[in-house]
Amino acid sequence: MGLTLNSNSLTLEAAGGAAGGGAAAASLSEADVNTLIKAKTDWTFIESLDASGANSAEFTIDNSYVMYKVIAEDVRSSAHYTKFRIKVGGSEIGSGYGVSMWRGRSSSNGYYYQDGTDSWHSNHQDPHDHMSNYEYIITGLVSGRKPTARWHYGGGTSTQDGGFSIAGGMCNNTGEVTGFKLLNPYANWSSGNFKLYGLN
Repeated sequence: MGLTLNSNSLTLEAAGGAAGGGAAAASLSEADVNTLIKAKTDWTFIESLDASGANSAEFTIDNSYVMYKVIAEDVRSSAHYTKFRIKVGGSEIGSGYGVSMWRGRSSSNGYYYQDGTDSWHSNHQDPHDHMSNYEYIITGLVSGRKPTARWHYGGGTSTQDGGFSIAGGMCNNTGEVTGFKLLNPYANWSSGNFKLYGLN
């Protein structure tokens, strides 16, 4: 099947062309093609984990991709404070995380900068049971490299008291990364999912 683009629409053509006598491409409509184009993304969905009633979630990876992304979908808790750790050889790495972060809340007009070393990568704390939105992207996962990450968070309350954090960092470990762990140390998540994507 060939695809011909004109100024008005995407027209499907027989494999041999209009004059080639090929069979008509009746099995795939213009709407089907447009739907496929709109759904195209560079990231490949891998897995979804239900956060409801838990305070931790873990993904296992096999380094089929050079970058991974974790997205929080409608994740709620009485204390929004998710921490991220890498796993090497199936075990959590509990030290050597370098963190640089800007964060703040609209109610206080306060914006804070922090940096230094920690035992986790952390996002902003929001002590309200409302939706939060955050994303964590990590690369440098193969043996001999130190994994680096960037992440951001957005949230708010019923009074439109918005909160945010923008951060980046690395982990001072050169083992092959085999997974990620997410943890809320203050409360269980009441709803939501964590979704894992890969990119090559």
